[in-house]
Amino acid sequence: MRFKFQNKEERDSRRTISSLSKLASNHTMSFRAAMKHWYDPAAIPIYVVIGTAMGGATWYLSRLARGPDIVWDRHNNPQPWNDVKQGQNTKMMAVNQEFPNGSYKRDKL
Repeated sequence: MRFKFQNKEERDSRRTISSLSKLASNHTMSFRAAMKHWYDPAAIPIYVVIGTAMGGATWYLSRLARGPDIVWDRHNNPQPWNDVKQGQNTKMMAVNQEFPNGSYKRDKL
């Protein structure tokens, strides 16, 4: 059944409303399709492993960036390795070693 419009403005307004409703329905359908395609209970361990690996890589890169041999500011702290005291640990892990001054912590970048 075709509708007869009384004037051009009414026809244009109906076109706009129908196109907006199609846009909204396409958006929800795409979300449903994505959930149907990507959400599988068997894939949850893969998502957990990838998320953990990305978190660990981010943590390790931030740890490397705070090391005593990295220069971030050449004007205020041009040689940060000179702040390391004798007997202070700069490594991530020290096996069977004791450090009387503790671990190195970078106060300023």
